[in-house]
Amino acid sequence: MTLVWCRALNVKPVPPPSFNLRNESDRFQPGTRTVLVKNATIWTGRVDGLGILKGDIFMDGGIVVRTGVVEKSLLASREYNVVDALGAWVTPGYICPSPQLLPHVLMRLRIVDMHSHLGGSSSPVLEGAADDNSYKGLALPWLRALDALNTHYDGFVLAVAGGVTTSLILPGSADAMGTAAAHPRNIPDHMPVVKILRVSMLGRAWTPYGASGKYTTTPERSRLPKTNIAPRRRPASGQASVQTHCYKTVDIDAFVSNEFQFPIASFHHAHETYLIPEVLKHAYGKPPASAMFSSFARYKHESYRHSEFAPRILAENGLKVMGLDHRIGFIKPGYDADLVLWDSHPLALGATPVQVFINGIPQLSDPYISKKPASHQHAPKTPNFDQDRMDAIKYERLPLLEAATRTTGAVLFRNVLSLWTAGVRASEVPGNVLVEGGAIN
Repeated sequence: MTLVWCRALNVKPVPPPSFNLRNESDRFQPGTRTVLVKNATIWTGRVDGLGILKGDIFMDGGIVVRTGVVEKSLLASREYNVVDALGAWVTPGYICPSPQLLPHVLMRLRIVDMHSHLGGSSSPVLEGAADDNSYKGLALPWLRALDALNTHYDGFVLAVAGGVTTSLILPGSADAMGTAAAHPRNIPDHMPVVKILRVSMLGRAWTPYGASGKYTTTPERSRLPKTNIAPRRRPASGQASVQTHCYKTVDIDAFVSNEFQFPIASFHHAHETYLIPEVLKHAYGKPPASAMFSSFARYKHESYRHSEFAPRILAENGLKVMGLDHRIGFIKPGYDADLVLWDSHPLALGATPVQVFINGIPQLSDPYISKKPASHQHAPKTPNFDQDRMDAIKYERLPLLEAATRTTGAVLFRNVLSLWTAGVRASEVPGNVLVEGGAIN
């Protein structure tokens, strides 16, 4: 038995070979109606993110059953709801796209941000409601973000409205070794019911070791592990992925040069990784991904050297970093029925979900839909990343503060809703505002 246990220490967790041959998702909600999405422009996520096909999507049992042409014989055997996409774009569900976008993955459909605090931290920020850090020690690997999850958090509803179907919920960065992350589906009415052994905040009743280092066996802690070694060894053996907050080049270098030879899945808030791409290539196993703010940076010393021109030095696929690429991130048979139907091209400015499916369940009961111009149905122009790289050097990592184009003469603003001058709102809304010579005329 001991030898079996020892061999299991280095066994990597992988899905069974028959996983995508399943007929029903393990997250399927009984009573869910079968859905046929017709006449869709399907961005499948396949062919290196370039796979696009016209056709239908058939969902049953919480998974995608068919894409493209759906056989009539398959439809004849069951009842189903029909959603006519009218040619609109359909993509796989998003994985928590927040202000921290991964530009490399963005251009290949999978807008991935492996960094979320949904349900853990509070919004607005309230000290009494924040539950994303524990202050009971620097190394707390036995804690779980799942046990701090506020399942009534309104942020889940907002996330779904933006097309986010799955979130990787991480602890904060207060501890040297924080909690195990969680990646629930963002279904507000079907969030997991968590049986919690804590009194209030994460870790307050979860301190199994006193000052003497001996394990305490009070009844409310009897289910806790009697050693804290197991959670610590899983990253070292590759049985758990390491997601770490790490800002500065000197700290990143220390991680990459680790003597214990464990792979790093992703550096978070990694505002200086673009400065040392060659260092990342020498990380143990494979280069880690980088999760960084797209615009909200320089808010403290560690993030000051961030650049909006940062080149794409990320891992090949963010979903692989999360260990979920076997079930989400693609629209193809056997994958989870997590889809987003859009009112315009998903990468167009202002693109908004018309409907969101999680496990094949429609999430938006009465979505607001605004008509978009025809130009918004096409992919936006791909940025010149080579120029961005040169700009990063030219402008010393800082964003370009000068206007790209200048306009001389008078400028007329039409359909103005509100007018504020010197901090005072005008009593009458003019509708049109003329600006000339630097002043409102």
